[in-house]
Amino acid sequence: MSYKCWNIRTCLGLILILFQTTLAKAQTSNVIQELYSLNGNGIDWINEVVPLQNGGWILAGYSTSTDLESENSGKWDGLVICLNVDFEPIWNKQFGGAWNDAFTDAIVVNDGIVLCGYKSADKLNKDGWLIKLDFEGKIIWENHYKGTGDDQLFGIDYLQEESYLVCGWTSSDSLLTTFSSTKTDGIVLRIESDGTLSWIKRFTGISNDLLVDIAVGSNGRIYASGFSDSWENNDVDKGTKSNDFWCISLSEDGQEQWSNSYGSIYQEHLTSMSVSGNSILLSGGQRGTGKQSATSYSMYAATIDTTGKLIYDNQSFPNSISFDGIIVDDGAIEVGYKTEVDSHKTISQIYVVKFQNDKISSYNLPPIEGKILCVTEYEDSYILGTVVSSSDLTEEIRIFGIKKAQLLNSLNKK
Repeated sequence: MSYKCWNIRTCLGLILILFQTTLAKAQTSNVIQELYSLNGNGIDWINEVVPLQNGGWILAGYSTSTDLESENSGKWDGLVICLNVDFEPIWNKQFGGAWNDAFTDAIVVNDGIVLCGYKSADKLNKDGWLIKLDFEGKIIWENHYKGTGDDQLFGIDYLQEESYLVCGWTSSDSLLTTFSSTKTDGIVLRIESDGTLSWIKRFTGISNDLLVDIAVGSNGRIYASGFSDSWENNDVDKGTKSNDFWCISLSEDGQEQWSNSYGSIYQEHLTSMSVSGNSILLSGGQRGTGKQSATSYSMYAATIDTTGKLIYDNQSFPNSISFDGIIVDDGAIEVGYKTEVDSHKTISQIYVVKFQNDKISSYNLPPIEGKILCVTEYEDSYILGTVVSSSDLTEEIRIFGIKKAQLLNSLNKK
C-alpha cells in the first residue's frame, strides 16, 4: 500500500472517529437537558425536588450564599426555591439562625409546603425542625423538636392530607418521651396539618440506629428506613453485627409490624427509600474493609417486599454512591456520583446505574463534575437535582431533565 493511500485511509478513519464522537455527544445532549441553575457566592445545596400540584417546582436544601434574593442569616440557612412550570424562578427564601440549619426533605400538600430538617442549637447539637409555608413562601407554622442532645429530622411524607409523617434520629435523653438512652435512636413522628403532634415513636437498640427516609405504601402501612449498628434489629438472621440498611414497618397508629436489617460484613449506609406497589427500594453505599478501601464507597441497593423479605441486592462499581432511586418495571434506577482521579485531583461526576437482578448497567452522562442528590419522575422525564462544583470553590444547584424512554433504552442495551 502506498504512503499516500495509507494517509488517506488514516485521515478518513480519524474523520469517522471524530464524527462518531460528535454524534455520541449530540445524542447525549438530546437526552439530558439543563433546566435551571443557581450559582450564588457560597455553597448552594439541594436535597429534594418536588412538583407543585398546579405546575411548577419546589427545591429544598441549604445555602451559605449572601447574594441571593433572600438574606442569609448565618452560616448554613435552610433554602427553599419556587420555580414555575418552565423552571423559571418565582422566589427563593432562606430560613435560619446563627449556626448551621438545613432542609433535608419536603412535600407539597393542598394548602402549602411542609419541610423538615434541623436547626442548630449551638456548635455541637441540632434540633429537629419542621416548618410549613404557604405558596408564597410565608411561614404558616414552625416547630422545633429538641432534647438534651442531637435531634435531626430527615424524611417526610403524608399519611393523608391532614397528617404528616416525619422520621429522623435523636441522641437526647428525652425527646417528648420518657425513654433514656446513651445511643442514637431512630424516631418517627405523626404531625397534624395544624402542626400539633399526634404521636412520636422511638426505636432503640444496643447501638446507633438512624432513620433517614419515610413513605406510605398503597396498603396504608408506614415504612421508615435508615441504617443500624444494632444487630438485633434483624428479625431474620440477627444481622451481620456491622452497620446495615434498616427498614421498619408501622401501622397508622405507629405500632411496629416488623423490623429488618440488610447488608454484609461491610458497612452499608442508606441515603433514600422508594416504595411502589409491593416493592421497597433501599439505596445508598457500601464501605468496604480488607481488600476494599475502608473509606471508599461502592453504590449499593437492596429491593425488599412489603413484608420485609429481601428480593435481591446489588453492589455496583467502586468509588460511587447512590443518593436516590426509582423503581422501574424490571429493576431500579439509581442516581448519585462516582469519583475519579484526574491529574492527581479527585473529582466527582454525576452517575446513573440500573440494577436488574444480578445485571448492572451504567449510563455515561456528560462529564459534569458534581453529584446527583435526588431524582423525581415527572411525565416522560426524570428530573435530576444536582450540585456542581465551581472553579471558585463554591457549589451551585443545577436541575437536569432526562428522557425516560431514551435513558431506559440506553441502559437496557448495556
